[in-house]
Amino acid sequence: MGVGTTNLGVVFIHGLFSSEETWDPLARLLESDEELAHVAVRRFGYATPKFRFRPDRRTPDYNDLAERLKTFLQYDAAGHDRLFLVAHSQGGLIVQRYLARMIQSGQGQQLAKIRGVVLFACPNGGSDFALPLRSAWWSKNPQVRTGTAQR
Repeated sequence: MGVGTTNLGVVFIHGLFSSEETWDPLARLLESDEELAHVAVRRFGYATPKFRFRPDRRTPDYNDLAERLKTFLQYDAAGHDRLFLVAHSQGGLIVQRYLARMIQSGQGQQLAKIRGVVLFACPNGGSDFALPLRSAWWSKNPQVRTGTAQR
């Protein structure tokens, strides 16, 4: 690490019906920049299926995903002095749920390493895009159901 740098981790969280690979171009750009050699790229992935081929498996809801993000940050990102969370769409809702749950449960001190949150196209009030289609087609998906229920 250079002078004045910290062990910085940037955690990317993808959106609905997406995957960790969404962030590959941006991650490659960060990793190739010599001035950002002190930045470690991490990707938080989670299941967000368009279709359920296995009815015996439950699709995780936002509370489940917030808990998984908490575990990921505690273990996979534990070696970083500072963290930035970068999320797209539903990923931003997961980040917000994680932060709210940490504060509500009296664990706000554990958030001290998080120095910033960047949300891209986060549907804070619910998304209007293809709402009728989403409501009808993916109505059993708890991530979609919760997102439309926020309206």
